[in-house]
Amino acid sequence: MNFQKRIQLIFLLLVIGISGCSLAPKDVEIVAADRDIRYWELSPDGNALVYGGTGSEENYLIDLPSGEKQKIDCSLSWLNDEMLLCRRYNYEVGLQITTLDRNVFIESAPFNEADINTLSDAELNELLANAENIFRMAGSNAGYVYILNANSTNYVITGVKDLDSILFNHPYKTFPARQFYCPQDALDEKGLSPDGMYYYTAMRQRKSVLSIFSVSDNEKVVSFTTGEAEFIECGGWAGDSSGVFFRVHGVAFHAPEVPAEIMKLKVPSK
Repeated sequence: MNFQKRIQLIFLLLVIGISGCSLAPKDVEIVAADRDIRYWELSPDGNALVYGGTGSEENYLIDLPSGEKQKIDCSLSWLNDEMLLCRRYNYEVGLQITTLDRNVFIESAPFNEADINTLSDAELNELLANAENIFRMAGSNAGYVYILNANSTNYVITGVKDLDSILFNHPYKTFPARQFYCPQDALDEKGLSPDGMYYYTAMRQRKSVLSIFSVSDNEKVVSFTTGEAEFIECGGWAGDSSGVFFRVHGVAFHAPEVPAEIMKLKVPSK
């Protein structure tokens, strides 16, 4: 093999090696990377992140300010800033739901499940009247009601078709629905940073573009562009307004080529 062909071969191997790696731009931080990220969700305050794979053991909680990562053996979603819903499947009893304290990792006893169709009006009213805390999902009038009590006799009421009606006379709190809305319009309330100084938008074309703008002058301060046939899934702002969390997905046959990563587009001045 002559010298020129050796150089061509080395260059080809370098290209192949680089294309098989994820190289984040300087304004993008890779927060989590795994073989298969099935779900992920930012805490309402933007200071913690949960994600998980296909296995029951492959679930994680990341404290974003410190970077501390904790492995959890159940599927996780946020009830509020400090409390998580923890779901695990037991082959003997089926699905079990508990709460998990984000700070001390103390887990409650499993929720008692009650189908609203099997409860009398008196039984339902008694559960709600004696509840210390009632939670329902935001943005939907159908779904579940979670009842939390200090003595750990917690309940989940299933099959509810009209949450407004049954909770009309009872104080309750809402928890966020798991969604990845990417605002398109400037100054959309879901795109505005916690400190009110920035907003973000995401545009989908042949390539998707995630951009952060300054509120004061509508000038773009940073952006990230995907490859072709890729789209952006938004997670929301960091609690300190330092950036926006997102994922990139490939479309159709291109999907397996995109690394399973949760990333953060950083505000340069933060």
